Amino acid sequence: DDRLARPPLLRAYADLGGDVALQRALASEGLALLDDFARADPERLHLALPIAAWSADAALLDRLLAAAAQAPTPAHRQAALKALGSVRDPDRVPDALDRFLSPAVRSQDLFTLLRPASQRRATRARLTRWLDRRYPAVVEKVGPEAAAHLPRLWADAASRGEREQVVAFFESTERRPPGGERILGQVLEGIDRNIRLAHRCGPDVARFLLNVTPHRSM
Repeated sequence: DDRLARPPLLRAYADLGGDVALQRALASEGLALLDDFARADPERLHLALPIAAWSADAALLDRLLAAAAQAPTPAHRQAALKALGSVRDPDRVPDALDRFLSPAVRSQDLFTLLRPASQRRATRARLTRWLDRRYPAVVEKVGPEAAAHLPRLWADAASRGEREQVVAFFESTERRPPGGERILGQVLEGIDRNIRLAHRCGPDVARFLLNVTPHRSM
């Protein structure tokens, strides 16, 4: 089904393929969709809006938060929240993540907003520092049951250094609510698999990405 395959392929070409022209085209589309957010196609929003947010300034973060608060459907809301978590400017990441503590964002939006920042090593490092500072406020908002799942934010980690950081982050018993230790153990097992996979396949994948010809049209 081309309709289902096209968005992830375009996203991969723009991001992993480093196609600057495609990045700019999708970012422009995302901003245009935001201008008419209530009538925008949710599928296009989910593709383009996060890319528009890669270099978001404070004004765009405010617009995304307002869009999430006024979204006409859950799909529209998820797209706006996902975009908030997709900021890539290291200096802007904490500001974007702070929007989770806004009354306009619900406790159940935790992973929708934070997961995009957890999927890249550079922004994951900023997420770690942010959550270290905001941990009490986050737990107060989501409750201990949801907080037990916070280790899942490091599910994409693939290095010994990050694994050690995760262990240190959750070392305190105060950061291990009921069920948290079991989930942490599962995440650490997953990180170990990621490390082995990166060691085995990483060089071949890197060579492929260097040689791939970027797609130049939408």
